[in-house]
Amino acid sequence: MSSSVHCQLWMGSLEPYMTENFVIAAFRKMGEDPTTVRLMRNKYTGEPAGYCFVNFATDEKAMDAMHKLNGKPIPGTNPIVRFRLNSASNSYKMPGNEREFSVWVGDLSSDVDDYQLYKAFSSKYTSIKTAKVIIDSSGFSKGYGFVRFGIEDEQQSALYEMNGYIGLGSKPLKICNAVPKPKSELGVALGTSNSNYGYGGSGPTAAGSTATSSDYTQYYDPSSTYWQGKRR
Repeated sequence: MSSSVHCQLWMGSLEPYMTENFVIAAFRKMGEDPTTVRLMRNKYTGEPAGYCFVNFATDEKAMDAMHKLNGKPIPGTNPIVRFRLNSASNSYKMPGNEREFSVWVGDLSSDVDDYQLYKAFSSKYTSIKTAKVIIDSSGFSKGYGFVRFGIEDEQQSALYEMNGYIGLGSKPLKICNAVPKPKSELGVALGTSNSNYGYGGSGPTAAGSTATSSDYTQYYDPSSTYWQGKRR
């Protein structure tokens, strides 16, 4: 796989009228500066496949754009369509091909969004892959989220170093390991995208992927009773 994938985002849920120029203009209206957009087409019919790849100059610009824009309305859409973004490198991966190193982040105040969560952790740890504040059906924060790391040592460090952290929102953070649910409890969750969370879904269907590691329905939400024995 080309290393250029690392500076690239996958964008899904595209409408037929969304051309390369439309997508670039939408990003620029939101203050981002992609270099190119590659609209994917059905190889048999030539019709738009409903997703594209958006290239940026650096990894940091790509990840910033993903966390800033995910779930927000795309300029120029009527009815409104929201940005559905994921790291392109995640989109190519089959489930189970990569170990997960994630933490659950609790006691998030309602003003904390994906981008703020991402920046708080990425300023301290270099391997941050994604950060996601979980929202309810009305679009309001549930008060917790998940941060995924590329390096297990950094995840382990964050369990101690970020527990009680002050500086993100109005409350000290609670941190614990993101505990995966047993397969028997996942049910349909792993066969669906995580669009319910305004997140970047399962990636291109051409990649054969039905769910990605960023589908946080696979994790427990630690309860208050769980926390009684987990405080540090």
